[in-house]
Amino acid sequence: MNFSQHGIPETVISDNGRQFTSHEFKTFATAWNFRHIKSSPHYPQANGEAERAVQTAKKILQQTDQHLALLTYRATPIPLLGKSPAELAFGRRLRTRLPMIPKLLSPNGVNHKQLKYKDERAKVSQKGYFDQHSHPQPSLHPGDPVLIKLDGEKGWKQPGVIMNECASRSYNVQNTGDKSDATADTCASAHQATSIHMSLYLITQRQNSLSSCQCQKHPRFQRARCNPHSHCRCLQIPTPHPQP
Repeated sequence: MNFSQHGIPETVISDNGRQFTSHEFKTFATAWNFRHIKSSPHYPQANGEAERAVQTAKKILQQTDQHLALLTYRATPIPLLGKSPAELAFGRRLRTRLPMIPKLLSPNGVNHKQLKYKDERAKVSQKGYFDQHSHPQPSLHPGDPVLIKLDGEKGWKQPGVIMNECASRSYNVQNTGDKSDATADTCASAHQATSIHMSLYLITQRQNSLSSCQCQKHPRFQRARCNPHSHCRCLQIPTPHPQP
């Protein structure tokens, strides 16, 4: 972050690294008058823009000539916008090692309204493609049980309880397990926490329905999960037949 070159931003988004959760950084944010938003821990998708920038930076560092790689990156137009990062920042193209007509290097104003429209249209299109293979996530509420993924663990095993919503699709979770090295509060992504919450709910309902429902014992069914809309609260899933 180079505030002296680009000015002080209104909002800074970061992960939950120790350098960002420290008291010193909180004091720095207050003194420089900007809002600090932390993304959910162990969930890189919550800070996707920064993660993608890190990937680009790593690719540039792998090049033989890093300065040439930086120049090429800054002079390459962004497909969805039709403008390069240099044009967006300086209002002109950069001279590279490729032959170019001199008049193309002259400053040409950027139509920010048109670029904003293209950017919004591209995001709507990307959202449409993403929503074709996704489902809306139920909201979580204070008191809902969830599971927490701790550092060094592969699965979601540590039990917790939703305390409150700390940001969009992120929640403060109280650890209710027995592990002493677990933090008292952690922020869980709604996409992950909701699936765990629903799993706990389904498991609870399944246990309550075993005494009255026998469909899980039928050999034609591979597994069963609870369905709150059915009478026996179980949804039968047939075992797929092998293809000839």
